[in-house]
Amino acid sequence: ILDAMNARIQGSAEAGPDWDPRALLQHAGGSQTASAAEVELLHRFDSAVATMELLSREDQTHVRAVLETIVQGQAMDLKRFSGATADRLTALRRLEETEDYTFRVAGCVGEFWTRECASHLVSAHEWDERSQVEDGIRFGKGLQWVNILRDLPRDLRMGRCYLPSEELAEVGLVPKHLLAITAWTQLKPLYLKWTDHAEEHLNAGWRYLMRTPAHQRRLRFASAVPLVLGYRTLSLLRNGNPLDPQSRIKASRAEVRSALWQIALACLGLRGWSQIQSWARESRSR
Repeated sequence: ILDAMNARIQGSAEAGPDWDPRALLQHAGGSQTASAAEVELLHRFDSAVATMELLSREDQTHVRAVLETIVQGQAMDLKRFSGATADRLTALRRLEETEDYTFRVAGCVGEFWTRECASHLVSAHEWDERSQVEDGIRFGKGLQWVNILRDLPRDLRMGRCYLPSEELAEVGLVPKHLLAITAWTQLKPLYLKWTDHAEEHLNAGWRYLMRTPAHQRRLRFASAVPLVLGYRTLSLLRNGNPLDPQSRIKASRAEVRSALWQIALACLGLRGWSQIQSWARESRSR
């Protein structure tokens, strides 16, 4: 079905798949999480593609490129984790595989976002598109790394481990060990290494934010919100036990509200960006 959808998106097929979205969701066991709106969206796939075809040629090129990468990543996930359960855990093997996954899920979106901004919002003399694309990719990858690290208990219980098994083996662990919260003591040094890796990507996102023209306030705001909350989540992960499925670590509503106000003030020039970054990264004791 994904292949048929992508063929329609890319323009190599005149129609999407012949399917019943509700039957598909029931078969996949997704009826528990799929909303009525998601079912409706699947029903309207062909009309969505038709709407895409009303865009300019350049915009269509950008949309098709990012969707092809995302669909390829989805297909890889379906094949990689086919039959995976908590009792039959499947893990990525090397760090390069995790990096590739984060690109296909989110890094490619950073590239898409940047090229669209360059087409419609930011002139060539206001930023270097090549540098922004590179850091935009890392920005997206950093956010996905945060998701991987935060959602580890849930993913493990679905039979999925996006953290590289080769590195786990170096500290005497295999993915199934991570189902026990007591494995945290053994995992912690390696986990902190991964949080540092995620933060390096987010730092590229911070460069991206700072190179975005100050007069593009809405663009800065839209970029800053996930970035600041990503930093904040990493800080919280470093100071909790991310293996505990009963304690999903995330920024509180109060912290989210504080972040939104601080970012809005910074976009208006009433607060320093460095102060916001410091706040988001505070409490990094290990």
